Amino acid sequence: MSFKLSPPFSWLYNLFSGTISNTLKNSLNGQICSSAVNAINTQGNAALESFPMVVTVDKTSEVNYELIDPPVFTYGYLQTDHKGEFFSIANPVEAPFTPPTVPPTTDTSRMMY
Repeated sequence: MSFKLSPPFSWLYNLFSGTISNTLKNSLNGQICSSAVNAINTQGNAALESFPMVVTVDKTSEVNYELIDPPVFTYGYLQTDHKGEFFSIANPVEAPFTPPTVPPTTDTSRMMY
């Protein structure tokens, strides 16, 4: 951020320019970050709530891919854990077993695991 003032006030600006500039930058940065986090949380939650959790695959089956844990956001990736269970449309019954979970990974070289 820079300002250009002409005399007679330029000496006053030059005296405080570093302090004022840093204070403004820090204040604006905090406000922008706070606003961005709030927008992501409110609009992101609203978008996630509107996603369908069950999708029809064909005439006889559908898949439930609802979230089973809250999404995890990191610097390098977004991790979501989904149910991923197929059902018969005529008789939608939960599976009589619990499948093993996908082991966690720290590898971020691929888009999906």
